[in-house]
Amino acid sequence: MTQYNKVPTTPVQQIELLKSNGLIINDEQSAIRFLELTSYYRLRAYCVIFEQTEQFRKFKSNTTFKDITNLYEFDRKIRQLILQYIEIIEISLRCKFSNLSLAYNSPHFYLNSNLFKNINLYNKSIQRLKEALIKSNDELFIAHYQRKYTIPPLPPIWSIVEVFSIGELYHWLKNLKDTPLDDIAKLYGFPARQIFLSFLERINIVRNICAHHNRLWNRVIIKKQLTKNKEQVITDNDQRLVINDQLPEGIEVVVEGGVMIIKDIKNGIELKISDKDTQIERNDYSSGFLLKTGDGDSAKVF
Repeated sequence: MTQYNKVPTTPVQQIELLKSNGLIINDEQSAIRFLELTSYYRLRAYCVIFEQTEQFRKFKSNTTFKDITNLYEFDRKIRQLILQYIEIIEISLRCKFSNLSLAYNSPHFYLNSNLFKNINLYNKSIQRLKEALIKSNDELFIAHYQRKYTIPPLPPIWSIVEVFSIGELYHWLKNLKDTPLDDIAKLYGFPARQIFLSFLERINIVRNICAHHNRLWNRVIIKKQLTKNKEQVITDNDQRLVINDQLPEGIEVVVEGGVMIIKDIKNGIELKISDKDTQIERNDYSSGFLLKTGDGDSAKVF
């Protein structure tokens, strides 16, 4: 057992430490303010690619504090950008799940446990839903239903989905019996329901990282790779996603071989989410960046 013996340091001391490791800081007062607002320990993760491999925490020649904060700012902006696209996907998924009310001819089909595979998982989902409704009782549509109706005790699905996160949608869809799940997966161009669910799991991880302002750049998201079998295959044809007509100009979302690719053509940025890993690429060499996260090489900054 090893005792942790590091002591807290001030931003001024942290600046001196960075300088002693070879970092060039042209404006120390601005750097101190940055650390006061951001924290040295948050910034440390962005320092790694600028450090020498042969000397621990020693910076490469001519590395500046601005180089590191530029990378930090890139990560912040790409998180904001990705959240915009995930919002479109999340709202579309809510709509598709809500539209099952047409297939089942019931606005409260989700209260029928026979439509779901595992009763224990179903009961847990219902319990989480009730808790979410209590927290959302100030929503007008929830308050309206509770004030006017008593049977069934919960609102119709088109109201319910508005309190669903993409993570909660994942749990409901995963427990849905196979035929309707196949139909939804096919709408999004996925060749297998398990690959579709795997995509949802990964996009939820990315969404939570972005929403909680955690580092997305150079993060490896490792999940077991899924392979399709004959029972899981829906179609082998790649399809352009049906949500493209909701996207702003210059944005495309495409499924290619079970990989969802969100393309920002104007800014040269792609978000790739597959059943194996997640990658973010910026293919704009004029900006000085080619950044990736995933199972590939560490990010490079030119």
